[in-house]
Amino acid sequence: MIVALENKNKVSLLTGNIPNFTDIKQKVKSSIDLSEDVQKSGTNLKCKMTDWKLHETQECFKKIAEVVKDHVTFHQRKHHKSAHPITVTDCWGAFYQGEDKAKEHCHYPALWSGVAYIDCPTDAKPTVFPSCGYSHPAEEGTYIIFPGWLKHYVESGSQSRYIVAFNMRALNIV
Repeated sequence: MIVALENKNKVSLLTGNIPNFTDIKQKVKSSIDLSEDVQKSGTNLKCKMTDWKLHETQECFKKIAEVVKDHVTFHQRKHHKSAHPITVTDCWGAFYQGEDKAKEHCHYPALWSGVAYIDCPTDAKPTVFPSCGYSHPAEEGTYIIFPGWLKHYVESGSQSRYIVAFNMRALNIV
């Protein structure tokens, strides 16, 4: 699905469901739980955060990375007539609890970025895109993909919110 938002120009957000979600949900959560807090809140995410490259070592993260890469590849071919291959450069897990949050930030120079919602209570805080006036709900088993330059944040107050985040770029573009 595509959600077209008004900004200075139209902004495309891609959304979808994680295939075979019930098969990988617990594996992703366990991987995040067993991981050290590698970043120690030193990034814009003020919560527990794993290593950046889990899609290279963990099958459950690799599956999510493949799904979102395929979605972007299809979107770019259909809507932009672009044949540039896409690669996932970063893929990490995060766990929010209590007052944890994500400060407003973007993922530039990533071409595309996104969030897969793994385990989120019904009152989990949404991902907010302030320049578009849009808040995307943290619905378990779904993902959102957005341009890497688009600023976003998550307010504090999400109890036990597990997510997988990722960045993508086009290959053969320097």
